[in-house]
Amino acid sequence: MLWLLLAIAAHFLFALVALGDKYLLSKSLPEPLTYAFFVGLLGALLFLATPFLGLPLPAAHALVLAVAGGTAFTLGNWRYFCGLKLFEASRIVPATGGLVPLITLLLGLAFLPHAAPLTLTHWIALALLIIGTITISLDPSKKISGRSFGMAALAALLFASSFSLMKLAYLEQPFWSGLFWSQVGMTGTALIFLLLSPALRRDLLGSRQEFSTRLKPQTLALFLGIQAGGASGSLLQSAAIFFAPALYVAFVNAMQGFQYMILLLLTVILSRRHSQIIQETSSPGTFIQKSVAILMILLGTGLLLL
Repeated sequence: MLWLLLAIAAHFLFALVALGDKYLLSKSLPEPLTYAFFVGLLGALLFLATPFLGLPLPAAHALVLAVAGGTAFTLGNWRYFCGLKLFEASRIVPATGGLVPLITLLLGLAFLPHAAPLTLTHWIALALLIIGTITISLDPSKKISGRSFGMAALAALLFASSFSLMKLAYLEQPFWSGLFWSQVGMTGTALIFLLLSPALRRDLLGSRQEFSTRLKPQTLALFLGIQAGGASGSLLQSAAIFFAPALYVAFVNAMQGFQYMILLLLTVILSRRHSQIIQETSSPGTFIQKSVAILMILLGTGLLLL
């Protein structure tokens, strides 16, 4: 069950990162493409470990799988940040995450037909985790627009593809090799963004005064701190994918329910002070709804532990 503990720890960090992302996208880095570029580029710091861990050279097909997984992840980040900019953090994050385990499981069943099958207990646990994740994000007073759902679905498809490709890559190479080449895909995609987007180049290569105004020292420190947390979470999540049995990758994603519980708690606390950035409704009905959702998430996790 090492993979389960790693997944829970990863999603705890992701909850903190989600709120930080929402703050920066609202205040200092308004362009999602720019933010996705920085996230993909900063991951290149992983390359500094090559003198100690070596430069891995896996088989060509394993390398392609890992690079494609990293590419899909950066593209997913871009669409996710677009949604995070337009919608509340406690809405777009669960909406995307609720679809990721479903799509990941479907991809696993399609491309890993010889993987160990899930038992009835596993199916019940997965259903509880997914339903709990969706329930905790529902707001009866708001209608789901086609635009927001389409954005969430596209981000979920890209993330699920990334996780599935990474699992396939890990089945054929050691952890460090898969992690390294997936980061090559992430950083390479960020550089392609820079090459193909005039708006991104203007944003990055504008006047020094404008850039320094938008990226004040405290903002830069917050951004780097958020990315350090995100990098740590991604490392833990990659390790969880590596150790999990093939079809269990869907559970690694479904454990995002813990992320949403932490996110919900922080949102309720911080919305009182930063209501213009972070919003959360509170009523007896909402409290009961989300309490039931949390209970389902905990029950699903308990079944996995058993």
